Amino acid sequence: MAAGGSALCFLREYGVTYLLRGSEPEIIAGIKAADAENDLPMSARGTRELITKCANLSLASPQLAAAPVDRAAFNESCSALAKSILDRNPSSSRTLAAKLVFTDALTTADYAAAQQSAPYEPWPLGTRLLVLERNAPLSADLLPIAEADIAAAFVSSWGRELLAGIYIRKEPLRPLILKVAETRPPEEQRAFLQMTRKQVRTDG
Repeated sequence: MAAGGSALCFLREYGVTYLLRGSEPEIIAGIKAADAENDLPMSARGTRELITKCANLSLASPQLAAAPVDRAAFNESCSALAKSILDRNPSSSRTLAAKLVFTDALTTADYAAAQQSAPYEPWPLGTRLLVLERNAPLSADLLPIAEADIAAAFVSSWGRELLAGIYIRKEPLRPLILKVAETRPPEEQRAFLQMTRKQVRTDG
């Protein structure tokens, strides 16, 4: 029995590793076809890599952006994978953040749970900010929670770079970002302004 379990564990891990080494279309097709119960890796590392790829593709894949029906099917499969991971480990901070990406009905409760699980960890924080961008304008009850994430991002150079891009792309979030910026130390304000100007020049 133990040997059989070890073999199953190996097959699942190998399957995910092989899948994630493929091309973007291959990865998307493989995730859409995945069985949330039978194809989920057994290790924390395997599930982390899989759910990270799910979220990153959902947020940034040109293929999915150009095909809303495919994107909906992809998100549905990723959502099922996230549910299985959270059934196994309810405190998985990366999965709680990724889960926000796959829903068309963002709730304050889900966002708050993701934030509480990893308020400052870069990938979950960055993912939550991109979810805010996708869902803007925000509901009134989500604004103070979003404000906390924006403030957390201001502390680091990567966070200011991400916020600068969101500020440029998403007009409804500009007042909130500026509100937070006014509370930050002068050096962070200057760094954010410089990053915003740099991105405007690059995009222009």
